[in-house]
Amino acid sequence: MIRHSLYHKSLRTSVVVAAFLLVFQSGVFSSTTGTITRDTVDQLASVIGMSASVLPNEQNTINAQLEEKRIALEEREIAVSLRERDAGKGELSTLVLSFIVFVLLLLMIVNYMLDFARMRTLRDRKDVPQINYEKVA
Repeated sequence: MIRHSLYHKSLRTSVVVAAFLLVFQSGVFSSTTGTITRDTVDQLASVIGMSASVLPNEQNTINAQLEEKRIALEEREIAVSLRERDAGKGELSTLVLSFIVFVLLLLMIVNYMLDFARMRTLRDRKDVPQINYEKVA
C-alpha cells in the first residue's frame, strides 16, 4: 500500500531521471555531451572562484593584525625549533655530565662501604671501649 503512494512514485521517477541524466552527461552515447558537461563545469568553477572583498573596518584591521602576528610567531617558533635542534647536536656535554654524576655515585657507594668496613674493624678490636646500649637506656 505504501509502495503505491504518490511520494514513492515521484521518488522512483526522480531516480530514473537522475540516472538517465548522469549517463547522458558522462558522454556514453555521444562524446559531445561529455565535452559540453566538462566545459560547463569549468565555466561555473571560474565564476564561483571569483573573490569579493569587505570594506575595512575596526574588526577587520584587528583581525588582519592578529593574523600577521600569528604568522610571525609561527616563523619565530620554527626558527627556535631549528636552533634547538642544532643545539641538540652538542650531546657531548650531556654525556660528560652523566659520566661525572655516575662517578660521583660510585665514589659515594665506595665511601659508605669503606666506612662500614672501618666501623666493623673498630668494633672487633679489643682495646677500643664498647658502648653498651642497655646500660645507657
